Amino acid sequence: MGLEDAVGVAHGDKGPAVGELQRALLRLGYYGIRFTLDGDYGRNTLGAVLACKYDLVHTYGVGRADVKYAPAPSDPASLSASGARSGPTTA
Repeated sequence: MGLEDAVGVAHGDKGPAVGELQRALLRLGYYGIRFTLDGDYGRNTLGAVLACKYDLVHTYGVGRADVKYAPAPSDPASLSASGARSGPTTA
């Protein structure tokens, strides 16, 4: 199993593909060393994914659409682009 198997995993998912994602985030410095590599896409994994996407967009200039990063005031579906399966939510 490799990181390519983690493509498409989302918040709430569990399994080996999520574990691959967590290991990759750990290697890149986005997943805290105290976080458990448990294969559970919870708050810690979501935060690490969002931090990685933020850096890709704002530091490295990767297009928002390329990383499905949309937390922008003009985009009501920003949560769905950040790793959640559902569409827009109300606060």
